[in-house]
This record gives sequence, C-alpha cells and structure tokens, in this order.
Amino acid sequence: MYDKLRHHPLSFVSRMKRLSEGLFCLLAVGTVTFAACTNDPYESGDAAYSYLRADFVDAYTGADTCRVVSVLTDDGEQMDFAEPISCSWAHVADSTYRALLYYNKVETGPVPISLVPVLFLRPKPLEADEAMHTDPVVFESGWESANGKYYNLGFVVKTGLAEEVDDRHVIGLVPVSETENADGTKTIGMQLYHNRNGIPEYYSVRTYASVALSDFRKGDTLRLSISTYDGVVIREIVR
Repeated sequence: MYDKLRHHPLSFVSRMKRLSEGLFCLLAVGTVTFAACTNDPYESGDAAYSYLRADFVDAYTGADTCRVVSVLTDDGEQMDFAEPISCSWAHVADSTYRALLYYNKVETGPVPISLVPVLFLRPKPLEADEAMHTDPVVFESGWESANGKYYNLGFVVKTGLAEEVDDRHVIGLVPVSETENADGTKTIGMQLYHNRNGIPEYYSVRTYASVALSDFRKGDTLRLSISTYDGVVIREIVR
C-alpha cells in the first residue's frame, strides 16, 4: 500500500517529515481551484497586493500546533510568522509541508496572503500486480530550486466531475531504468505516474510538484519522462 494522506478538492498534501517511502498523491475533483489557507491582505495606503510575491517554501508546523509557524524559501530566507497560519491541509504538529507561499513583502516583514500545498514526490516502484499509468498532462515548466533540494515541476491537469465521489487523480514518481555510466555515476530513468481514473477532462487546473533530489546520489543524472498531449517531455537533472 502507498502512504495515503488527507486531501481536499483538487489539491493534495504531502507531509515530508518522517516519511521514508515515496508517495502517490490523490487529487480530488470536487472543485477546480486549490484549497489554500488565507490571511487578510495587507492594508496600507498602497494597493493590498502591491508587493505580492510567490515563493516555493518548506512550511513548518509548531511543536504543539498544526498551524504553520514559519517557512523557509527555496532562496534560503527564513520567515517566522507572528500569528501562526491555520491551514486545513496541515493536520500534523511538528512537521514539514511543501507549499507555495503568496505574501506581501514590506519593510515591517512578510505579510502572508495564502499558502497553497505543493505535491511532494519521491520515487516508489510499482507493486508486482500494478499497471503503469501515464495519462497526459500539459507540461509548463521545470527547474531546480535555488537551494538544490528539489526539482520543481509546473503542469496542468485536465479534470471534471467524477462519477463517484471518491474518484481521484493519482500522481506519483516511478523508477523505470538505471544505467551505470563509465565514470561510475548512474543515469536513473523516472516516469511521472498519472492515473486520472476515467475522470472527464472538462477543466484545466495548474498543479505544482517538487521532486526530492536528496533521493539521488551526487553526480547521478535523473532522466524524468512526462507524458503530455503533445508527446513525451524528457527533463534531465544532474545532481
């Protein structure tokens, strides 16, 4: 069985702390927007979103609370919140979540607007009786985070209203090949797993995922294949 965490409509939550196995994450289809926790926007003489920024972050819940008390951006900036943020998807204390933070950056410090959960992917082989699913997505972008911890992906999932309330898109990362190079490094083939479970394709939902690069050795090459409506996109990341 894969680790399964609580999810909300068309979004996902991956708790990073103390998880040693890869995750297949489930995407519900009740709405077509990400569920995000929000704060009241910054009010000043300027427009509320004049200083709006968006950063990928590791979000930390408190030792004795499920609320997010601080974040660390991929650029290495630590932000501590005077008022912890309550998020419906952060349900475990003393844990780390991957998220996209929207905030106003002002002289007095960051003012959070919303935290959107980001899919956290680690490689996990299929079980012996499982079939590979490579339903297409619309690939938009891929880049290594500034801190070198993640390879971030931006893509669009097409979805709609499911026949069954519990139907989900399932997204994961599956190792498919491993080749040893002449210099002793390895080239590791990975496939983005996507099973839309027959859900119709009426709406487009922008989705973000982060692949944990700590799962691969320094010097190795990760060859990531992503099935799209225009064919297979291959991204190579050298550790």
